[in-house]
Amino acid sequence: MAALYVNLYRVLQMRGGPEEGGWPYDQGTPLESVRCETEGEARAAAARLMDRARELDADQGPGEYAWHSVRTQTSPGVPYPTERPRYE
Repeated sequence: MAALYVNLYRVLQMRGGPEEGGWPYDQGTPLESVRCETEGEARAAAARLMDRARELDADQGPGEYAWHSVRTQTSPGVPYPTERPRYE
């Protein structure tokens, strides 16, 4: 089995421009990445990072519109999207 990565992201909901209808899209910034060799390791890492995500979400102040997300992926976390989406 190839290595798995459990990635913790800070996610903001962004808006497309008003000329495009102001539609929303998510923008994620990786905060932590854990390399795992087995699915069991990945499940344990995901549980730890989910606890961390809940702590970070609880510490947000009023007016902050971000949340934290945990994803199991085949590569270390990278910011997304790589380009600002455009409505066409």
